Amino acid sequence: MTASPSSSQPQGVVLVHGKSGSPRRHVTVLGLALEQAGFLVDIPEMPWSRSRAFDRSYDEAMAEIDAAVARLATRGARAVALAGHSLGANAAMGYAARRSGLKAVVGLAPGHTPEFTAELLAESLERARFMVAQGRGSERADFFGTFQGRAVPMPMRAADHLSYDDPAGPAVMPRSTAAWTAPLPFLWVVGDADPMARRGPEYAFAKAPAHPSSRYVTVAADHFTAPEVAAGLVVEWLLGLD
Repeated sequence: MTASPSSSQPQGVVLVHGKSGSPRRHVTVLGLALEQAGFLVDIPEMPWSRSRAFDRSYDEAMAEIDAAVARLATRGARAVALAGHSLGANAAMGYAARRSGLKAVVGLAPGHTPEFTAELLAESLERARFMVAQGRGSERADFFGTFQGRAVPMPMRAADHLSYDDPAGPAVMPRSTAAWTAPLPFLWVVGDADPMARRGPEYAFAKAPAHPSSRYVTVAADHFTAPEVAAGLVVEWLLGLD
């Protein structure tokens, strides 16, 4: 039986939900499994939640993850791992490219690929670029984003739209993992029914600096069920890092 983290010096996990999700949607089973294994868990509501609807930029979201890491440190976490689902996994990779000191990164059904959706959103992105060039980047307008490969209305600030959806912006996963400055334990979990599975480890996982504990795993799940299906796997892997 695998030992749980020390009760006197527990480990923490920031768990980042996906696009149009919430702390109570798609990641709750994993969060509970982590807590039952002895981890301290913080599940922040991110700017891309259903209720917040992209009210902050991708870079501003990094500061919200900073706050979650700080809350876990206040609660006594001796080390913090970052796990995310879909766009939350994308953000976890982006965070690791911008911050140091993480214990590990877990990407569950990683999603949001601006480099592949730029043509679909071309008109919306061009309008946002025009507004930013005019000094109107902080104005909200009726733009389009993507959800599971479809263009959907997403009113937001022009500059924020570019931060998430411009292929030259910060939310491109292979660019993020390639920017990690040091090897970091990295678990990538994708469902076999998730279109992302077709891209394989070469897409972004293999671009991260190699670490002996890193794993790329395919599970029997779709994009939305992967965090629940993989809950036991994630817990076991994190515990095994000690």
